[in-house]
Amino acid sequence: MARRGKCESGKHSSSATMKQRIAVLSVLGILPWAGLNAQQSTTTTFSVTARVEEFCEVTAQGKTLLRATCTPNATYNIDLNKRTSTGVGTGRAVDHTLFGAAPVARVVTAGDYADTITVRVYY
Repeated sequence: MARRGKCESGKHSSSATMKQRIAVLSVLGILPWAGLNAQQSTTTTFSVTARVEEFCEVTAQGKTLLRATCTPNATYNIDLNKRTSTGVGTGRAVDHTLFGAAPVARVVTAGDYADTITVRVYY
């Protein structure tokens, strides 16, 4: 029985040592996180400014529609081959329908016609 007691005593001692090591490792693993929670913090405020420049984007939608998207309250002029149309930006797309016409004094025969229109937007 003495032998049996030594064996059990040895097992118990080894098991207790292992539990102590696990406990120490667990505490060491938690310590860095505990340190983060204990840190002090500070806050501050500062002023910021920004400037939004007026901007317009013009795209052609199909053959007869011009779409202008400009910053809100930006007055813009659309110049189509020297014919001007004025608008005020809303921040959303605004559609402008394009119409074509032949000069009155010109004799025009039936058929299909094509042209290139120069669009300038002033804002």
